[in-house]
Amino acid sequence: MHPLHPHDPPRVGPYRLRARLGEDTCSRVYLATAPEHPPVALKVARSGLVPEPSFRPAFTDLVAATRPLRSPYVAGVLDADTEGPAPWVAVTRPFGPTLAECVHAHGPLPAAALAPLALAMAQGLADLHAVGHAHGSLWPGGVLLTEHGAVLADPGFERVVADLHGRAPHPAFAAPEGGAAAATDVFSWARTLCFAASGVEGPAGSDRVPMQLRGVVDACVEENPDLRPTAADLVRILGGPTAPGPWPEGLAEVVRRSAGTGRQVLTAGEETGKKRGRGKTVGLTAAGLAVAVLAGTGAVWVLNGGQEDAGGEGSDGGRATTEDTGLISDVSCLDADLEAPESPVEDLDAIDVSFSPDGDALLISSFRHGLTVWDWREGTEIARPGGGFTDTDSGEFAPVGCMVAAQQPTPFDTDDYDRPVLHTHDLPSGDTRQQLGPQSQRVLDELEPPRRAEDFAFSPSGEQMALAVAHDTTLGDGEQLPPVGVVDMAAGELEHEWSDDDSLVSGLEFLDEDRVVVSTAGPLELRDAETGEVLETLRDHTSYEFTTVPGTTRVLYRSNEHLVLWDFEEDAEIDRFPVPDYHEVYNDEFGYPTGMSVDTELGLAHFSWGEADSALIESSGREYEHHGHLWDLETGEDLAEEESGLMPRPVDFHPGQEVIASVNAEGDVDLLDPETFEITATLS
Repeated sequence: MHPLHPHDPPRVGPYRLRARLGEDTCSRVYLATAPEHPPVALKVARSGLVPEPSFRPAFTDLVAATRPLRSPYVAGVLDADTEGPAPWVAVTRPFGPTLAECVHAHGPLPAAALAPLALAMAQGLADLHAVGHAHGSLWPGGVLLTEHGAVLADPGFERVVADLHGRAPHPAFAAPEGGAAAATDVFSWARTLCFAASGVEGPAGSDRVPMQLRGVVDACVEENPDLRPTAADLVRILGGPTAPGPWPEGLAEVVRRSAGTGRQVLTAGEETGKKRGRGKTVGLTAAGLAVAVLAGTGAVWVLNGGQEDAGGEGSDGGRATTEDTGLISDVSCLDADLEAPESPVEDLDAIDVSFSPDGDALLISSFRHGLTVWDWREGTEIARPGGGFTDTDSGEFAPVGCMVAAQQPTPFDTDDYDRPVLHTHDLPSGDTRQQLGPQSQRVLDELEPPRRAEDFAFSPSGEQMALAVAHDTTLGDGEQLPPVGVVDMAAGELEHEWSDDDSLVSGLEFLDEDRVVVSTAGPLELRDAETGEVLETLRDHTSYEFTTVPGTTRVLYRSNEHLVLWDFEEDAEIDRFPVPDYHEVYNDEFGYPTGMSVDTELGLAHFSWGEADSALIESSGREYEHHGHLWDLETGEDLAEEESGLMPRPVDFHPGQEVIASVNAEGDVDLLDPETFEITATLS
C-alpha cells in the first residue's frame, strides 16, 4: 500500500481515493470509499490501453460476465463505468496482505497454512468455472490473505490484456499452452501454492510443498492440460466444499496487523486529509503511510515452520528495522527530515534535471555543484545528496521514495586514479552505498579494480536496479566477465548477472519489471531482466541514445537521420521524427546527445543535443551550441522550429503534468507551463 501521488485524482465516480494498492498489466488499483459502501479496490484502466479499439469492448464484456458472480472466495464486482474516458471497476476489498507481500516480507508460509490456502483458492476457481469464466491471471499478487481466509483479489481482469496481446501477465505462473481456460487456472493454482511454500517462482518451488499436497500439485502441472484435475476435483481432494481451517497463529497475527493497517489508513484519511499540488487530496502522507505499513507488516515472527521469534540475540523484539524496507525508505523528499545546505549555490551550471516520484522535488545535476535537490515550487534548495556527489555524471531519482543515483569518481587502493562507480544515496536515511553490480565480489576481494560504470536503470517499481559496467577485462582463464548485474533493492544484493556474450553494453532501461532494453555497439536489444536472453533485436539502431516510454511498451531511438518510436508489443514502428541536422554534425564527430524523453499524457517527445565548435577546439578552447527538438506526438510537428531556442537542453516532465523542467542554454533551470511553454519561474 502506497500514498497517493499528487497527480492522482481525488475521486473516481462516486469513490474517494485513499491510497494506492498497486498496479497490474490492466489497471492502476486504489483503495477507495464511498458513502454507505464498504471499502473497495478501484481498478482504473491503464491509459495506454484505452485507445486500443478492442480493449474497451473486451473490458466491458468481462465486467458484465463477472458482475453476477457471488462467491466468498472471489472479490466481487460492486460497481463499474466502462463508457467514460478512463474505464474503471470497483470490487470488494477485504483487509489483509496479498500472498506475494506476505511471503516477500516474512518468507514462505508455515506448512499448516498451505492446506487452508489451497482449499480457498480452489473453491474460488471452482466458483468462477461454474459460471463459465476462467480467471486467466492467477498469481500470488492476486490472492488476499484475510482474517477469515484467502480470497482471489478479483475475477481475473488482467486476462483482457493477455487475450489482446497474446502474452501471459505473469509468465512464472502461466501454463505452457498459454491462454485462459479452466486447465490453465489449475496450473496457476499449483504454481501459486508452490510459491507460498517456498518463496520461489516457477517449478523449483515444488520441492518445498508438503508431501500430502505434493501429488495433487504434480497432477496440476501436467504438460497435457487434459490430464490435470478440474478445480471442482481439487475442492473434493482437499476435503471441501467447506470453510478452510484457520490460519496458524503466527500468520494470523500478520494478517490481523495488516488488516489494522488498512483500517488505519482510512481513519487517518478522514482525520488528516489535506491539499497538495493542483488541489489533489492526499489522505495520508507518504511518511505516515510508511509508518502504518511497517506497523502492519513488520510483525513478530519467522513464518517458516510457524514459529514465533521469542527475542534474544539478533532479535529486534518484533519491531521493524531500517533493513525491513530495503535500500529505499518509502518517504517523500518533502516529508523527510532533510538537512538544508549551509550556503546556497551560485551559478548553477545545470546539465540535467529529474523529478522525484511524487513530483514535489527536483534533482539538478551540475558539473560545478554535483547533485542538488530543490523544492521547485518554493524555489529553494533543500538538500545535497551525500555531500553533493561532486564531479558526478547526471543523476536521477529512483521510482519510489527519495533516493538518488549517480556515478561518482571513486579512489581504490588497487589504482592510482579514481574510477567512476555508481552510488545510491537515500536522503531520508542518509545511507550512501557503492553499487558494483556484476563485479561486486571480485572488487571486494581485491581480485580486480572496479570497471567503469556505463549506465544504470531502476525497474518501474523500484524493486530492481540494473547496472552495466565496462567490458574490458577477462578472468585469468580467458572467460569474459559479465557486463550487467541486476540488484535486488530490498536486499541490497546482486540478484542476477548476464554473461552470455561479449557485447559492450553502453546503455540500458527497463521496459517493465521483467524486460530491459539494452544499447550495444550494434543493435538495440530487448532482453530478459533475469537471464539476459535476447528477446527482440532492432538492427536499424545506429547510435547509443534511446529512451523507453513510461507506462508503455515503446522505445524511442535513433536510426540515422530519424528518431524512431517503436512498440515492442505491437512489433511495429509507430512514428519517426527527422533529425538531419544532428545526424550531419554527429558524423563530423562534433555532435553529441544531451537528453531524450517522452510524455504520453502531454503528447510530447523531446530530444536535445550539443555541438562543439571545431575552430575553438583546435585552439584549445571549448565552446558549445545547444539544440532542442520538441515534437507533438499526434501531429508530428516540431514545436521547437516555431519558437527558436525552446528547450535546447535536457528536460524532465512532471509526473502529474504540472510543469516541465528545462535546462536552458545558460545552465539555469526554467520551469515551463506544459500547455503554453511560457516560463513561470527559473532556478539559478
